[in-house]
Amino acid sequence: MPCGLPDSARELMWEKNAVPEMGKTQIVHSYLFHDESEAFVMPGLEEGAFDQSFDEIELLGFPLCNPFDLLEADVSDCIVSKDLKVYEPQCTVAWLLCPQNRYAPNKAS
Repeated sequence: MPCGLPDSARELMWEKNAVPEMGKTQIVHSYLFHDESEAFVMPGLEEGAFDQSFDEIELLGFPLCNPFDLLEADVSDCIVSKDLKVYEPQCTVAWLLCPQNRYAPNKAS
C-alpha cells in the first residue's frame, strides 16, 4: 500500500465508515482513569472474480463484461440461434440478452 492509500474500493469504504462524520460535534468526557483507545485492524478484504461486475451493475445498471460470464451455468457449449432449425421438434432452453431501448427526448426537440 504505497503512501498509505487503500488498495481497493472496499478498503476505501471501510476507512470512510470508520472515521466519524465530518461536521458532527463529538462530545468528549474526561474520565477518572486513562482509557486506552482501541486500535482497529482492518480485516483482509479480498475482491472476488465478479465484485467489479456487480459494482458496475449497481452503478450503471449493466455490467461492462459479457453478462453471460456472470451466470452460474456454463453456456459455452449451448446451441446458438442459427442452429435452432436442426433442433426444431425438440424442447430447448433459451438464454437471452434483451437490449433495452429507452426514448430520451432532448430539450431541442
